[in-house]
Amino acid sequence: MSGLGNFLATLYRVLSWRLLVAAALMLVLTLTQGVGLLMLIPLLDLVGIEVSGGSVGLLADSLSRIFDTLRLPPTLAAVLLVYVAIIGLTAYLTRHQAILLHRLEETFVRTLRQQLYGAITDATWPFFIRHKSSDFTHALTSEMRRLRSAARSALELAVKLMVALVYVGLALYLSPLVTLLAFACGLALVALIYPQMRLARRKGEAITKANRSLYAAIGEYLAGMKVAKSHGIEDLHRRTFGMLSERVEGAYLDATRNRATANFWFELGAVAALSLVLFVALELLALPVAGVIVLLFLFSRLMPMFGRIQGLYHSVSTALPAFDEVMVLMERCRAEAEPPADGSDVLELRRALALRGVRYAYPGGPEVLKDLDLVVEAGKTTAIVGPSGAGKSTISDLIVGLLTPQHGAVLVDDRTLSKARIHPWRRRLGYVAQEPFLFHDTVRANLLATHPEASESDLLPVVC
Repeated sequence: MSGLGNFLATLYRVLSWRLLVAAALMLVLTLTQGVGLLMLIPLLDLVGIEVSGGSVGLLADSLSRIFDTLRLPPTLAAVLLVYVAIIGLTAYLTRHQAILLHRLEETFVRTLRQQLYGAITDATWPFFIRHKSSDFTHALTSEMRRLRSAARSALELAVKLMVALVYVGLALYLSPLVTLLAFACGLALVALIYPQMRLARRKGEAITKANRSLYAAIGEYLAGMKVAKSHGIEDLHRRTFGMLSERVEGAYLDATRNRATANFWFELGAVAALSLVLFVALELLALPVAGVIVLLFLFSRLMPMFGRIQGLYHSVSTALPAFDEVMVLMERCRAEAEPPADGSDVLELRRALALRGVRYAYPGGPEVLKDLDLVVEAGKTTAIVGPSGAGKSTISDLIVGLLTPQHGAVLVDDRTLSKARIHPWRRRLGYVAQEPFLFHDTVRANLLATHPEASESDLLPVVC
C-alpha cells in the first residue's frame, strides 16, 4: 500500500490542477449516470409495475415533481426523451473524459521520462560508467510503458470508484439491509482473491528483472556483433537471447495467469453473491417487485464494475515495481549530480594546463595515476603515449573534468579546475573520442551542437 500511495502522490504532483479538472468531470459524469438510473423508476410505473410505497415510492414522487417543474407530462414519450437526453449527455462527457484521461497519462509519462533523462545527463561520469547503458534504456522505454499502463489503470480506477459510490448510495437508500449483505459478500470475495492480489507485485518484479536482463543482452550483443562474427559465436548469442526472451515471455504469462485466476474467482463469487442477495430480497424480506428490480439492476451493474475495479487495482500493483525502478534510479542520479553550470567564472587557457600531484583509482581497482605531474603548454602539441591501461584516457578525462582527482589538482593557468568551473571549461574544449561518434543527424547539426553560433564559413572545411 505504501508503494501505491507513493505512486498516487507522484501522479498528483506531476498532474496537479489537471487531475482536479479530471475529477470534476468525473463527478459530473457520475451524477448524469445516477440520474439515468433513476429514470428506470418512471419507466416501471408506465409499464404497469407498482412503484408506490417505500424508498422507490419516494424517489418516484421526487421525479414526478421534477417533471411537473419542467412542465413535461409523465408519458412514455416524455420519459424516453429525457432518458435519451441524459444518455446522450453521458456519452458526450464520456468521450471528453476518455480524451482527457489519455492526455493525462501521456503527460505523466512524458514528464517522468524527461525528469529521469535529465537526472541521467546531470549525473557524474564515474556514476554513469558504473552502470550499464541498457539499464538506463530499460528505465526510459520498457518501464515507462508499464508506467503509462499503471497511470491509465489508476485514472480509470478513480472513475469506476466514483460511479460505484453513486450506485452504492442508491442501493443503501432503497434497502440498507440488502446492501449491507452485498457488502459482506464483497468482503468475502476480497478475502478469497487476496492471495492472488498479494502475488501481483511479486509478478511485476519478475517482469522488471526479466526485461532488464533482456535489454542488457541486446545492448551487449549489438555492440559486440563484430567480435561475435569474428569468432563465429553467433549461435551462442542467439541461444542466450532466445533464453532471455522466453524468460520475459514467462514473466508476462505468469502475471497474466495470476490476474486471470483472480478474475475467475471474483466472477464466480459475484454470481453467487448476486443470487444470494436476490433470494434474501424476495423470499426473506419480501421487498416490493419494483424495489427488487431496481436493486437487481443496480447490483447487475455494480458487480462487473467491482470486477473491473479489482482488475485495475491488480494492474496497478503489477506495474508498481516499474515505478520503484524509475524513482530509485532517478534518486541515485540526482544524488550523484554534477554542480549546476556557473558561467560567471570562465577559465582561459593562455599559458599552460598542469596536473600537480594527481592520484586517481577507479572504484575497486588499483591506482591508475600516482603523484602525476604534467604540464601542457598553450599553443603547442603534446602527445601522451603508452601501453593500454597506462592511464592515457584517465588523464584526458581529468583534463575534460569528467573525473576529479582523488589527490592533487588540475590547474588552468594556475587556477584550479573546480566543480563550479567545469561546465564553462568544457564549452571551450574540442574533444575527439578514440572511437569516432556522430549523433544521428546531419554533419551540420553535429558541428552546430557544440558551437551553435558558428557561421557558414566556420562550418566549411579549410582548404590548404
